[in-house]
Amino acid sequence: MRRWPTNHDVEASNPEIVSQHRESGVADQRVFCNQCETGLGSSIAGPGRRLSFEGLRTSTLAGTSGELLRHKLLRHDTEELDDLTWQIAWEEKKITCFGNVGQGNSGTVQKCVLEGCGSVFAVKVSILYSLRYRTGGLLTKQQTLIADSGVIPRKGILQEWKISKRCSSPFICRYYGFFVNESQGTSHISMEYCEGGSLYQLTSRARGQGRRIEENILRKIADSVLRGLTYLESRNIIHCDLKPGNILFTRRGQIKLCDFGASVEGNAEGEAKLFTGSFCYMSPERVQGLTYTIRSDVWSLGISLLETAHNQHPFSTEKSGSNTRYSAFDLITLITSHSPPRLFSGDVTVGDQDIFWSTTAQDFIDCCLEKSSATRPGPMELLKHPWFVPIENSEVDLINFLRIVWDWPDCQT
Repeated sequence: MRRWPTNHDVEASNPEIVSQHRESGVADQRVFCNQCETGLGSSIAGPGRRLSFEGLRTSTLAGTSGELLRHKLLRHDTEELDDLTWQIAWEEKKITCFGNVGQGNSGTVQKCVLEGCGSVFAVKVSILYSLRYRTGGLLTKQQTLIADSGVIPRKGILQEWKISKRCSSPFICRYYGFFVNESQGTSHISMEYCEGGSLYQLTSRARGQGRRIEENILRKIADSVLRGLTYLESRNIIHCDLKPGNILFTRRGQIKLCDFGASVEGNAEGEAKLFTGSFCYMSPERVQGLTYTIRSDVWSLGISLLETAHNQHPFSTEKSGSNTRYSAFDLITLITSHSPPRLFSGDVTVGDQDIFWSTTAQDFIDCCLEKSSATRPGPMELLKHPWFVPIENSEVDLINFLRIVWDWPDCQT
């Protein structure tokens, strides 16, 4: 059985490689194996105890027999299992995957089922090490050494694991568990399966069918996202990567936020300064490297809603849903020096019809895209906006819209 080297082993035998990473600022991310009080090890090994992936596998399997595993899987559903049981289930090949259902910058999402439970869930698969990349399909000797050492885990994975475990809200994608694949060097976060896909996927498919996201559905999306942001604010969490690809729909029409790989925890005043996330959805204060709060996520919401309403990103260089966008330098200029984009009626045509939006919808987008973070409303304040008054007295048939767009049978809704 292979022994996973510790940080000290790698530093002793490869001082020049470790030195290179220290110079690039990567070495500070070595928190997985030894920093148990703040990293993944604290939940499994206990504070102060070293944890390697091999140690995780041998210690859990030695203390938990296959019979006990079957007992746990039969008595509990996916959301009731702990991280230890998820790791054992993976080692015992109790998890079956049915292919990718989504893909992003930080990894892929697969549809899976757990033997003994029967519940369908999603697993986000990410490369665990920041330097584990392939060149021509092969790893060089130096890359293999670094990847196998386990000393440079991707910091976003630990942050996503930590924040996901903390969150419990109907507007946040539910976290189930965490496990690792030693042979592939990948991390796996199991979570709630949202069969309706992301807002980006939904909009793209609807557009291809000659449909659009109508205002009552857009308002429902904004309401749910704001409630999710309000919850995150209460936990002193800033999402930092809010965009259509990270807004999910369940089959029952629930709308949830996901992907906390870029998220940060604010200071005592709820502020942060870490530069992270998707550039074209960043608020003016973030692209300038200034301190920001949850109100930067409000800007991202405004851009996301505008992209959904207009069937193209506000900073796209072409129309008709083009993915062509400005350079980073041009984006900085547009976001910081130009007037914010606006929601205009008649700017979008579906079939032979021009699309018009209410004045309250236009005003809501303007509030989200207020350039000054000091005067931009927070999520709780925006929930009181006049645009949301009709939502209290009307039913939004989001389930039926999802059924039509995704061609679901009536009996499964």
